[in-house]
Amino acid sequence: MAWNPGWTRRSARREGGAVLVEYALALTLLVVGSIGAIQFLEDETEDEVDRQAECISQRPPPESSCQPEALTPVTPPPPPPEGGYPSGSAENPIQAQITLGVPTATTSGSVFEVEAEVTLTADEGPITGELVGTRVTVTQSSTGNRIGDFFFVECSTDDDGVCQIEFDSRWPEVTQIEFEVLYVGAEKFYEFEDVTPVVVDRPPDTP
Repeated sequence: MAWNPGWTRRSARREGGAVLVEYALALTLLVVGSIGAIQFLEDETEDEVDRQAECISQRPPPESSCQPEALTPVTPPPPPPEGGYPSGSAENPIQAQITLGVPTATTSGSVFEVEAEVTLTADEGPITGELVGTRVTVTQSSTGNRIGDFFFVECSTDDDGVCQIEFDSRWPEVTQIEFEVLYVGAEKFYEFEDVTPVVVDRPPDTP
């Protein structure tokens, strides 16, 4: 079959015309839909303006819809129990003071071990038999590894309000660690100022 350039051009024009018709129909539908939506919004706005104008023109407003919405009453908190909240409760926490003793470090094999004291007191005196939670964090390493790794250590205060914390560096490449107090008390509530973390360097190896 021979190639007919004229037939090809006529076909292309017919196809192009069909596409234009489709675009025109889609545009017409879009415009008609938009006009309907705009008209709906205009009607709603006019109705609301008229209603508000009527509410303002009459005092007091005749309809309940003109009145502001009633405020929901707020239930007051229950009164404290007779004699007040007990010491160590969430409403009446114990004001505690925390003292970190100077730690001692010794080498043991490839790691170094640390001992430290945490003293817990209140205005009334030592806080005895209470839990102290600390976090130990690796801050320096000879290889650059393990930095930021941490673990938790707990101790319980004695009759003098002192608890002994013992921990080690865990990994041989660790050259510096720090420990800080995270929390006090297992069942009672305490408030205390943030305590500055204590930094411990690896001591020289013992010959």
